[in-house]
Amino acid sequence: MAKMTYFVASTALAVLLVQLAEPANADSSENAAAGGTESSNDVIEVNSEQSFTYNIERAGNVMIVVAPRDPVNVSVNGTLVLALTDLNSSAGTPIQAVVDLTAGDHIITVESVKPGTDMTDAVLVAFDGGQPVALADIASTTATADVNNLSANVVAAASTATRSISSSDPLVQNSSVDGLQSSSSALAASEMSGSNNRANASTSVFNQNGAGDDTTSRDFRSAILDAIAESSGVPSSETPETPTQPTTPGTFENPAFGPSVSSPLSPPTDVAITQAIQLTSAATDDGLLASTGQTLFGAVQDPMTYDIVTATIAPSGRTTTVDVGAMRGQFAVRLFAEDMTEATTVTLTASNSMNDAVTPATISYNFDVAYPNDGIAMALSRLTYGATPDLYARVRAIGFQAYVEEQLALSGLDETALNRVSGLGRGNSRTEIMRSYRDNNMARATLTTAQLREVMGTFWSNHFHANNKETNIYLPNLDDRDFFRTNAFGNFEDLLLYSAQSPLMSQYLDNDVNTANSPNENYAREILELHTVGVDGGYGDDDVIAMSEIFSGWGWEKVTDVPSAAADTYGFLFRAQNHVQGDKDLPFLNTTISGRSGADGVLEGEEVISILSTDDRTKAFVCGKIVQKFVADDPPAYFIEVCTTAWTQSNGSSREMLRAILLDPAYITTVEYQRAMAKTPIEFAASYLRALGAQPSGNAANHIRNISTVVANAGWDPYYFAAPTGISEVSSAWLNSAPMITLYNGLADIPGDPSRYGHDLPGDIADAGLETAEEVAAYLLTVGTADRFYRDEYEAMVNVLKGEDGIFEPMLSDETDAINRAATLLLVSPSFLAQ
Repeated sequence: MAKMTYFVASTALAVLLVQLAEPANADSSENAAAGGTESSNDVIEVNSEQSFTYNIERAGNVMIVVAPRDPVNVSVNGTLVLALTDLNSSAGTPIQAVVDLTAGDHIITVESVKPGTDMTDAVLVAFDGGQPVALADIASTTATADVNNLSANVVAAASTATRSISSSDPLVQNSSVDGLQSSSSALAASEMSGSNNRANASTSVFNQNGAGDDTTSRDFRSAILDAIAESSGVPSSETPETPTQPTTPGTFENPAFGPSVSSPLSPPTDVAITQAIQLTSAATDDGLLASTGQTLFGAVQDPMTYDIVTATIAPSGRTTTVDVGAMRGQFAVRLFAEDMTEATTVTLTASNSMNDAVTPATISYNFDVAYPNDGIAMALSRLTYGATPDLYARVRAIGFQAYVEEQLALSGLDETALNRVSGLGRGNSRTEIMRSYRDNNMARATLTTAQLREVMGTFWSNHFHANNKETNIYLPNLDDRDFFRTNAFGNFEDLLLYSAQSPLMSQYLDNDVNTANSPNENYAREILELHTVGVDGGYGDDDVIAMSEIFSGWGWEKVTDVPSAAADTYGFLFRAQNHVQGDKDLPFLNTTISGRSGADGVLEGEEVISILSTDDRTKAFVCGKIVQKFVADDPPAYFIEVCTTAWTQSNGSSREMLRAILLDPAYITTVEYQRAMAKTPIEFAASYLRALGAQPSGNAANHIRNISTVVANAGWDPYYFAAPTGISEVSSAWLNSAPMITLYNGLADIPGDPSRYGHDLPGDIADAGLETAEEVAAYLLTVGTADRFYRDEYEAMVNVLKGEDGIFEPMLSDETDAINRAATLLLVSPSFLAQ
């Protein structure tokens, strides 16, 4: 095979995704957009090996595009990112790989597979969403010695590897997202510096860089689990069992499993057991397993003969033994990220733990491994306040895109559970209104089926944060919250105007005392810094003064006067006599707002709100916060651009911004974005109730109020939050002991109080047909963590379910106490904290 090596700038952090999409126009004039330096077009000889330098001035995503007619392999720093070895010449869709790079020198190696292949324009490069440009057109020749030196340095530092993709791979042929074909980013072994390396797909919420497992976070997790195990008298197993060699396995063709990569919650009941031992549900129809972990369900023909199954996973060598259910012969084996390689073999051996004379039955299954791209983790972690068992199953059934559209449409949603909760009225006193505010937030987060609207409504309420401060304006706390929830998918200009005219905001930021004779710049400064262009928006003191003049006279009036002043209602009032007359110059907007007199003075504020709502700085700042909420704590520039583009095209529609972000193929295929953030206290508490299937009803004071108080004590209390910034939703704000201990202590009694919180875990487990500790542990952790959890968490839960006697038989005896203990363990499992 002939090779050609190119330089690109930076150090590879990780391959983000591999996707199939329609090609962009590869115009070399777009070189600047690709981030590369200009250079002469060097002639590339067919089947030769040459090196080229490509300079990137700043960090970003570099997309590598290969046309299907070109049978080549492409590597970045020795890591194979694209392998087109088996491409059919009739294939018409280019293959793309997106690599996250930082500034510096990098190596791209193009290796021709078919003799005589012209690689001159075989590879295109695009930087941060720019137009793809032929790599050869923007690269300059570099000496081979320099390449070798650089290669050695870069490869030595590299820690990721990718699985080869070919046209015959089911990954390339499956999974449609919003009309675009997309393949999962694959993860497995590839040659790097003469050794075989396997990337770890696990993402630690304690690693803010989004990297894989790190020693500190693993030690933290282990310490928690060890403490729990010690208190329950059950040892935690951190050391894998010594692998044993099974008898020579027979082989069995993979049966047709489910349509999704993510794990099912329960084993199927309609699979004929035709072997002594076999799997009944494990992967996709194409035999794919998720690199982040997978639950395999199986059964034996005769549970009287076989009571345990030993699973040996190759090539990892891990061996684990699980129970067989005495009634149905079911069992479950959980695979973890460390078990997954490009091809994984699972060998199952059924035996009798009490009779060595029983001949073991053995069978093997071969699986391909891929990044999961079904959207389960993103749908249930970011679009909702957590999964319920029913919602988990629904998203698996209808798919991520259908769920997003269903949530955005707000049609056909059943609010029966929310409507059953009473006692959420507004009240007549300050204390009652405060409680109602908290309880409404908690109830809706936990029970509404319009989950995305609730998440986005909370975002806007937090973005335009205000409270009653020291005034008697209490009820608008609820009024404003209701508005932002109802209009969560609305137009940004409407939201901004509502906030500017809100009596709550007016008194909170002192605009009600901003008059011609007594100017106050507080609101004028915050509408720029916090609500629109951001602190780096380019405005100066003169702009702030002019803004305060524009909004002078904007205040409020009392609409009703009731015996309890706390229950008074308020409305916007413009007082023309308090308004500063004359034109107002806004240098940072390069405009002058014409002065109006009398009642028309209010139009000045409406005009500047309209201007700010279309300003590119406002789009970038607000979209940065939206992307931070739904994608990553450090918002990727790519998704900010996706959001701002949708903003421009839709005239500021929040619905269209969300649609653009969530249905971009990179959103659900980029594992680095999945389960990589930490929950806020309200997300933590609501997701716990939802994971347990809780549907409290009756008077809110008996259940929801208890939880909302815990959440407030943990630090999430918008009613009393003083800073106009709103409460931080970044992970680092909540990864400390104070809120966690408060939440653990306040929520730990929920599993043991089913009548108050409306759950029936033993009944749910019976309905799901689960009969072993391994099945139940997988069920609870899969729902609670969107199918992303660690081996130590799983083994600890299995041990808690089995207890000191090692027996767990929910179909034969009452295991309520054991199930409640396991549900409490879920609460303190680090993966449950991940979002």
